[in-house]
Amino acid sequence: MTIRSKTTLKGYFNSGDTPVEAHFADLIDTIAARYFGYLVAANDAPADVKNQADYICDGVADDVQIQAAIDALANGGSVVLSQGTFTLAATVTLGANVRIVGQGRSTIVYSTATATMLAMALGSGVENLVVSIPNGMLDHAIKAEDIQDDLNNYHGWYLKDLLVRGGNAAGYYALHIADTFNFLLQNVVMVVGSNGVFIENVTDNYNYGNALVNLLEIRVGASRTGLKIAGTATHNFNLMQFNYLGVVSGSSVGNVGIDIDAGNFITFVNADLEGVATAIDLASCQFITFINPYVSTDVNIANNAFNTTFVSGRLYG
Repeated sequence: MTIRSKTTLKGYFNSGDTPVEAHFADLIDTIAARYFGYLVAANDAPADVKNQADYICDGVADDVQIQAAIDALANGGSVVLSQGTFTLAATVTLGANVRIVGQGRSTIVYSTATATMLAMALGSGVENLVVSIPNGMLDHAIKAEDIQDDLNNYHGWYLKDLLVRGGNAAGYYALHIADTFNFLLQNVVMVVGSNGVFIENVTDNYNYGNALVNLLEIRVGASRTGLKIAGTATHNFNLMQFNYLGVVSGSSVGNVGIDIDAGNFITFVNADLEGVATAIDLASCQFITFINPYVSTDVNIANNAFNTTFVSGRLYG
């Protein structure tokens, strides 16, 4: 967020051997914008916020202004979204090492398109806002796909302090993660009519994984899946830890809490699985550990799911 036009601070600043008098605003003008980022104001933001904004949205195709702010941060930085509702008419693609930061539940990102809403990039992040998925979206709402830096083997990205809601498509997920690792999900709540999170290995190049999830709660309807993890025949997802995962539903018709097909060394600490038809479904995997789970419905473990361990907890299925 730039502040150069909003201050009249004045003082003496050392420039070489001779102190000179200058306005603080003029000094700020000399500092690269990426140190502050950019403020994007919603069309319905308060007037004083708009007066400070670098970009002001029209309420129709707000992806244009948000994308312009992202693209202006060539070396990374923050795009701060004001309170208000941002309407996307196209996908917003984050640049490398760019994060989008909202103002909590008062910042709502909505879409009028059927395409993906947010596409993650290397080192990017989205935090502290609401993602409202429209009914009829014909793609995954948030995508983190093929995020790789093969030279340095660094893939990291994150989602933090999000409420994701809405959607109704059976074939798509609120979050789709494919061919990437070293990611963080923290304090993410999903109340969705579509599916929750799909972690997938599409290409047969790496053993993906190395992820940490702290507090992920998913509420799904009938015939939906909360968390799905799927690898390939020879390469799969390894070394992921979920610290409190909750998948709950008010309907126990055809839905699944956790579905793993080809994954190794995945640990769930305090998994709460209630109301779904099948709480846990495991196949073609090994060393899946549940510590202190609370499970109220069926658990299916296939013959090729080796070394599945339950430590303490309660299983009612």
